[in-house]
Amino acid sequence: MAHWAVKTDEELDMLCLRMMLLRAFGLCEFFAGHGHVGRSAKFAYYSTAQLDINYGKMTVRKGKQNSFDMTTAAGLALCIWVLLNANPSGFLALFAVVCTSFSAINVGTSKRTPATPWGNCALPHVQVGNCLLSRVVLLQYLVTCLGGTWATEQPSSSRLPWYPRWEEFMLRVRAWRVGWWARHYGALSPQLALTKTSKFSVV
Repeated sequence: MAHWAVKTDEELDMLCLRMMLLRAFGLCEFFAGHGHVGRSAKFAYYSTAQLDINYGKMTVRKGKQNSFDMTTAAGLALCIWVLLNANPSGFLALFAVVCTSFSAINVGTSKRTPATPWGNCALPHVQVGNCLLSRVVLLQYLVTCLGGTWATEQPSSSRLPWYPRWEEFMLRVRAWRVGWWARHYGALSPQLALTKTSKFSVV
């Protein structure tokens, strides 16, 4: 075990900061899926936190909340904890919001239009989509306050930009848009993906 010789308050402060930075996350990946982005970041020696609802399904006990499900109180609390433990010198929070009810192909069912951006709230998958996006907006406010960088990815045909809370958020912050063809990164279809981000360097 390493022993630290601390003689002054300044040295103690520096030691505490170093210990904190050793655990601080450089990448916070939400809706991580198979975790390809986080895995690549680890190769670049970034400390990463990856969250996805499927990560908790095997361990959640009966009657308990899945702490990896952002629609639950436990899931939102975990997301906030991760961001509060991000690297204070700079970090990236990546949100690949579930696009089921926001996709163009689901419009006939979700009923999302510019006039009805909330969609048919009687449908469970629309309720989940609204809840997830509302909480993502809240988390992105937190990322902004913490001095981090956020990025939100969606298919180019997504109806997500119509969502009122997202529109309000876009009016309050400065953001850039970047697009790429998913086929170049291993996807089976040449789908155009778009990302809104708070920092030009991500573009």
